[in-house]
Amino acid sequence: MANRHTAFAFLGLIWFACISSGTSASGEVLNGDIDNDSKWGSSYMDLNPFRNFHAGAKLRITLQDRNANCVLVRLLGSDQDPSKKVGIVGGSLEVRADRTVSVELTQDYNNIKQISVHGKEPWGQTICPRNGNARIESIQID
Repeated sequence: MANRHTAFAFLGLIWFACISSGTSASGEVLNGDIDNDSKWGSSYMDLNPFRNFHAGAKLRITLQDRNANCVLVRLLGSDQDPSKKVGIVGGSLEVRADRTVSVELTQDYNNIKQISVHGKEPWGQTICPRNGNARIESIQID
């Protein structure tokens, strides 16, 4: 019986270490401060503490409404300027009928301070016709 308790305690320590290090668990809803910028048609979640995301992770972003038909998704690193077109993941992504956008990461992203979605014409780029504002409701990592 003591070995079983030791094994459970060990697994609990591993779980705590993963959560503390910023490693994302499957199905985790990310926490952060969400804000919108209607001038630019964008929305962002500030992450605190900063997070690491590994290749193969899948982000599922739920938008508040269907104003945007497609969006750009950006993972902004701690040393990156938000006014620059940096950290774009996956190109132009379609907003599905259920208001979600999914993107699978093809590389590691470390020290990410912000996840954002960009509707309208981000950085003057037309990503799809008749595009509106994108506003984040929630972000989940699978």
